[in-house]
Amino acid sequence: MSVVLAISNQKGGVGKTTTAINVGAYLSRIGKKVLLIDLDPQGNLSRSYNIINQKNSIYSLLLGESNLDNTIVEVNNDHTGIFLIPCSHHFSRFEKIRAGELNAQFDLKKSITPIMDEYDFILLDCPPSLGLITINAFCFAGLVLIPMEAQLFSMDGLDSMCEVIRQVKSFSNPSLSIIGIFFIRHNKRRILSKEVETYISNKYSDLLLSSNIRENISLKESPHKCQDVFTYAPSSNGAIDYESLTNEILIRINQE
Repeated sequence: MSVVLAISNQKGGVGKTTTAINVGAYLSRIGKKVLLIDLDPQGNLSRSYNIINQKNSIYSLLLGESNLDNTIVEVNNDHTGIFLIPCSHHFSRFEKIRAGELNAQFDLKKSITPIMDEYDFILLDCPPSLGLITINAFCFAGLVLIPMEAQLFSMDGLDSMCEVIRQVKSFSNPSLSIIGIFFIRHNKRRILSKEVETYISNKYSDLLLSSNIRENISLKESPHKCQDVFTYAPSSNGAIDYESLTNEILIRINQE
């Protein structure tokens, strides 16, 4: 059975897609078979692999207009074992179409469950909102990984998100839990970063990961080359940090 990991934060620009790409890439390098699912209507994950304007996407799959066999795309990179269900800008219509429908929060789970045994990890790149798409991700996932910036206003969003996760766990998915919170574009020398880290450590002490992702130009450049950071700049701080992060996640998974 797959480990299903939702990468989520209701704030945009906090590295959800970058994390999906590079955690997935590292997992494939250690021999894991990985399915990435682009759930963000902006489609940045799909564009990062130059998989765009596909006839079939997560939108057509959830509406029953395509099937798994003709929607999943194998990612062409230096390492085998990475597959993608791309997104479409039409996916923004999903919430209007399915809102209010009975059990609409389980659409994703129903669509992907038939192939769960085929993958070691399924990574969900969630949109920057807590709407029906993200609720679908939480109803399907076993674990949630939360990237965030060390900024004061980020803390309110974190509290709201943890409350939504708590509600989904209580009413729809009892197995859901947060695997960890980590900082992106982190600089421990900044006073604000230290203050936010102290706050998160005190309030969410068991959830704060020790691994952080430092500001690194390679992480910005690699998607433009349709590459993960391990391929683009294997000795960069970005590669070092995402290796550390993924290994820490694996340790936590093994401890559960």
